[in-house]
Amino acid sequence: MLLGGCTANPVTTETSCSCSNYLPSREKPEWVGIESNSVTSYFSHGVSECTGIQPMDFKEADMSARSSLSHLISTYIESEVELIQEDINGVARSRGKSISKQSTSALLEKSVIYDRWLDNKSCVIYSAVKISQSSIQTTIKRIESENKQKILNQFFSVQAEGKNSNKLINSLQQLLINSGVKKIKKIADKKTYVLRGSVTGYETFNQKKLAKVTIQLEIIDPQKTLIWSHQATGKGVSFGGASKNQLFNKALNQAIANSLAPITEMLHK
Repeated sequence: MLLGGCTANPVTTETSCSCSNYLPSREKPEWVGIESNSVTSYFSHGVSECTGIQPMDFKEADMSARSSLSHLISTYIESEVELIQEDINGVARSRGKSISKQSTSALLEKSVIYDRWLDNKSCVIYSAVKISQSSIQTTIKRIESENKQKILNQFFSVQAEGKNSNKLINSLQQLLINSGVKKIKKIADKKTYVLRGSVTGYETFNQKKLAKVTIQLEIIDPQKTLIWSHQATGKGVSFGGASKNQLFNKALNQAIANSLAPITEMLHK
């Protein structure tokens, strides 16, 4: 009786990508690894490693693509805005960056994911995204128009009352500059907004080593309507025998500093 031996056949095991069933297999598209622009559009792409959860993987790749696109078009928008505006003391460059930030955010909503590709060897999803040149130009014009209407971009003048009015006027002008206002006139006209300020309280404590100042600020529009008011306090402390004026100025400066965030928020609406 003959017993036959068992012969083992070699088995080849292939590791399958967890997202191999997401998309039909095909050669790598030309757009992978390339950012470009044409007369009509800007193009970019993004990637995501496979997790086996298709909606999440597609979403991550799409977000990556739009993030890459935002970097691509933001530089273009800055240059475009600077070309059409006179650059005076960096104003156009600053405005270009601001409009670029606003436009890029708005444009990403209009961008289109026009293709996806699965690299089965590396188990990576690629998303291709584009945005049209016409969308970019339309959005720049819309945002510039909206920005021109903001109070921040109107002409301002400053008014102050009381014996410390000169010091207060200088402080209020600097407050406007620090909050982003770039057009300040010495004398108000029919189209000017007015920032009006007054010192409504001044107290000293601890043998005049501590001072407290209260200021009242108001913004009046060209129609003479009160559109914003704010009260702020500031304290000044002396440890080395500061004069009355020095103590007052310390307290006033703090009150002005405490007004920066509220007025900036109002002007940028």
